[in-house]
Amino acid sequence: MNERIRHIWKTDLFLSAEGDTRNFAATVKSNVTQLEGGRGLRLGIVPESIEYANHAGVKYDRSKGLWVVSLADPNGFMGLFNDAYHAVARSMCTLGKQPTPPYYTKPSAKAQKVQEQIEKYPEATVLDIEGALNEAAQQSLIIESHRLISVNAPEWLHIKQKAPKVFSPKPKFHKLV
Repeated sequence: MNERIRHIWKTDLFLSAEGDTRNFAATVKSNVTQLEGGRGLRLGIVPESIEYANHAGVKYDRSKGLWVVSLADPNGFMGLFNDAYHAVARSMCTLGKQPTPPYYTKPSAKAQKVQEQIEKYPEATVLDIEGALNEAAQQSLIIESHRLISVNAPEWLHIKQKAPKVFSPKPKFHKLV
C-alpha cells in the first residue's frame, strides 16, 4: 500500500473552510488514549482529559504527530445522557400521575428546567420536543457537505503520453540479373 495513504482509513472527517478546495484529515475519539496519529492525519478531536486540560483547547502532540483539540466535557457524555434521561422520566411520571422516583434520580438544575418545560406542555409530541431541542442546540452552526476530493495520484499511476514507436521490418533488396 502507498505510504502516503497507509493510515488514511483512520480519518473520521475531512475539514475545510467554506470555498477552500483544500481539506485536511481529522480523527475523533471519545477517549484520548484511543487517539492514534498516522500519515495524512493532521487533527485529533477528543473530550477534555487530564493530559489536555491545562491547554487552551489545542496542543501539538509530537508522539502522535497531531494537533489535538480537547473539547470541554464537564460531566462526560454519559453524565449528560443520564441527566436528560432523568429529566424526561420525571416529567413523564408527573404527567402520568405516577409516584416520584427515588431522590438519587433527580436531574441537575439545568435538566430540571427542561423537565419543567416538558411539564408545561403536556400536549407536545416527542417530535415537537426533539425539534425544539434541535433548534435550541443551533444545529445549523455546522454544515455538512458531501463531495469527492482530489487525490494526488502516485507517479507510477500517471500514463505518460509519448509518440508511438513504429516497428517494421527493414527492407532487403536483391539485384535482378
